[in-house]
Amino acid sequence: MLSNLVNPFLFGAGALLVSVPIIIHLLNRRRFKTVHWAAMDFLIEADKLNRRRVRLEELLLLLLRCLAVFLIGLMLARPFLAQVAGLFGAPSYDRVIILDDSLSMDARVDGVSPMEKAKRHITELVGQLAAERTSDTVTLRLLSQPNKPLFNMQPLKGEGGSDILEAIKSLSTSDLPGDFSTALLEVEKSMADSESGLNRMIYLLTDQRKKDWMSDGLATSSGQSTLEPLRRVAAQAAGCFLVDLGDESVANLSVAAIEPQDKTLIAGVPTRFDVTIRNHGEREVNDVKVRFTASASLPLEERIDSIEAGGTNSVPFTFVYGEGQTGAQRELRASVPITVEVVAADGEAVDVLAADNVRYFPGRITPGLRTLLVDGDPSTDYGRSESFFLRRALAPRGRLASGVDVKVVDDTAFASEPLEEIQQIYLCNVYRLSEDILTRLEKWVGAGGGLVIALGDQVDEEYYNRSLYRNGSGLLPVRLEGVMGDSKRDNWTHFRLNVANHPALNIFEGENSSLLEGVKLFRWWNTSLPEEIPVSTRVLATLADQDGAPAIVESRFGEGQVVVITTPLDLDWSNWPQDPASYLIFNQELVRHYARDKSGQGIMEVGSSIRWPVNLSRYKIDAEVMRPDGEVAGIQAKPGDSSGETGDDPEVTWVLNYDETGQRGIYEIALTPNEEAHVEKIPFAANIQASESILQRADNQVLEQALDGASVQLVRETVLAGLEGGGSRSEIWKTILFLLVVVLCAEQAFGWWLSKRRTV
Repeated sequence: MLSNLVNPFLFGAGALLVSVPIIIHLLNRRRFKTVHWAAMDFLIEADKLNRRRVRLEELLLLLLRCLAVFLIGLMLARPFLAQVAGLFGAPSYDRVIILDDSLSMDARVDGVSPMEKAKRHITELVGQLAAERTSDTVTLRLLSQPNKPLFNMQPLKGEGGSDILEAIKSLSTSDLPGDFSTALLEVEKSMADSESGLNRMIYLLTDQRKKDWMSDGLATSSGQSTLEPLRRVAAQAAGCFLVDLGDESVANLSVAAIEPQDKTLIAGVPTRFDVTIRNHGEREVNDVKVRFTASASLPLEERIDSIEAGGTNSVPFTFVYGEGQTGAQRELRASVPITVEVVAADGEAVDVLAADNVRYFPGRITPGLRTLLVDGDPSTDYGRSESFFLRRALAPRGRLASGVDVKVVDDTAFASEPLEEIQQIYLCNVYRLSEDILTRLEKWVGAGGGLVIALGDQVDEEYYNRSLYRNGSGLLPVRLEGVMGDSKRDNWTHFRLNVANHPALNIFEGENSSLLEGVKLFRWWNTSLPEEIPVSTRVLATLADQDGAPAIVESRFGEGQVVVITTPLDLDWSNWPQDPASYLIFNQELVRHYARDKSGQGIMEVGSSIRWPVNLSRYKIDAEVMRPDGEVAGIQAKPGDSSGETGDDPEVTWVLNYDETGQRGIYEIALTPNEEAHVEKIPFAANIQASESILQRADNQVLEQALDGASVQLVRETVLAGLEGGGSRSEIWKTILFLLVVVLCAEQAFGWWLSKRRTV
């Protein structure tokens, strides 16, 4: 009986509640106390004549009430009856096929992939059903798009079967990952919405890889449980089959990473890329060829001698963009997509999945590390402005490019300067900042920007301590405590390194330590650190006097870093700019170490949304997206949240959004500036999820134990038409509801009749 109920627990609860009317009846009898009275004896004798009739009437009323409660529980339990072939013909089913079309289904062993096996079995099933069971329907869902069935209860009569067969023939694996949980939840929802929900045969065709189930076989990699919806769907279906089409081989190579060693790709400057290849197999792989291709340039090739089982190995490539171009051509921001491919000498024997042998890198080329110098003491006189020497140190004149793209503004123009593409900012002896600029600057540094604060005689001490230091919680890591030193320049000190092996300063250690000894510091700001010094705050250099006051201090602020130099970078308080070797090297190293890292921007997984903030004062509202397949889609910026890949400027509140990224490869957004003729291209590289390369098998024994008691059959590759379930079934809750209404009406009418008759 219980096996014919969708919700047997509700049936049990209804059966228990049948006792409630009986208990109420017994309690009502105990409310009256029997009192013997001689004058009533003759009435008792009369009552004895009608007692049997009254008891029968009360028993009938009690039975009606118990039956009503029982029918309520039975209706909620949703009972069903089996449909038997015979007089009314063979039972019909909706054949629900859930096909795993993730990339791992393309792994080829002995020249055959699980996807090809699945297509063959589905084709055979549909062909046989169309010939023998013309009343059946087919629902086909792909795990890559679980919310949208390819066919939903498609009849096999007429051209329905032919349409399904044509669609199956053109199916291929998807770059998107499979989502078991969502697909099963959608099937469960469709069964609840359909009166024939129980007349379903469920076939889940997969390669049974561990990537689709956690190590215990109980959930997908997304963390959502797969077994619970699988149990529920199987309990409501006529049959549920988990068909394993996978192979035991896990041999596979993949391109795990493409990592540039510089923070940005600069026109005319060599950039080194480290390409990492991963061996997912169980034995060592030898003689692996790696091919590196940048846009339309000739490919570069390197070889890796060996990669151990389950390990990785890397190979370097060096690429220079803009060789042979003029300086004006290199000024344009360009898109040079990079493709890396791995090929093993042993072929399929060590690499059964060729689809993950290619990885993409966006290759955003810029004129240099975008550095903004905010000059707090500008001057038109040669050599007198605060940023005069710094600008020449960062971008020296000459035939060779330094790799730093410098722009100088005064503190007034800084208020309107967009920060979204800036990687490094120098505040050179700036008096103070407006609250709006300070808020923007804190957001920019917090998102990963590098800020250098060079103090000087223009600095407002009270403002810096109140708004920038903020008791150790602001951008400034030190408190200002007045200017020290000799204004007549008769006495001086110099820098003394305080930290060893610092990436920006280690060039001044060892044999090069003398480079800083020629720097004479005449005046400087006296500073103090907070009582509780944060772990991320370090004094990189002190003054070489008896006090050892901090001279260069670094501190982390959010994802970015701030460096404070207690003396200006011009000739007012030191002779540093006159020592070109140390001055140029120091500032070049400072920019390269602290600049915001943009090398990884534009790298994404397939299926992720592309978001690009647009400043409409600089670019047109309409743009285009070039897809990997060559198709072009028009998009338009819309008002939205400015947070995003370069959303550091609160004025940028218009966003380009593109969601159709289900194909791996390079996507390019083409922006048209308002005042320039050329089009700027912003590349994005969509790569497959790393888990798609892991071909290790799920433990079917663990899965069977976890599914113990569920109506799910785990089977290896087999003929789908030969899998039969428990027969077609039909729910009868509507009939029970009708009976319940009849019983309730009868109980009310009978109770009213008894009450009226006894009152009379």
